Amino acid sequence: MLVAIPDRYGPFDAAEKLLRTAQPSLSRQIRDLDCLWVHGALSCGDRSDPLQQEFNKQRVDGHAALRDRFKRGLAQGDLAAGTDTEALARFVQTVNFGLSVQAATGADRKELLAVVASALKAWPE
Repeated sequence: MLVAIPDRYGPFDAAEKLLRTAQPSLSRQIRDLDCLWVHGALSCGDRSDPLQQEFNKQRVDGHAALRDRFKRGLAQGDLAAGTDTEALARFVQTVNFGLSVQAATGADRKELLAVVASALKAWPE
């Protein structure tokens, strides 16, 4: 799931906001939304299926938005020199998707926030 993140957030804050608010169970919305995303993304095997195409588009667009935000942060000196913005965007997106899987299979808010905290400790210095 893609959450619009204003440019006023630096790269770390953008990643933190995404991870802390993108999951309905973290933002106290209805857990069923997690299930739609996870089960739809994982179970639609036919790439010609419109739902699968939409999930793929959201994944690609979300990755591009994160990567571009991180590239701007790198250029502005908000990320450590040499940071691989492509890999960092993929990492944040992968954690985000993993949170969806965890939430859809019963993890509670406290458990999910612990994952977010652990992931953010891996931020490049």
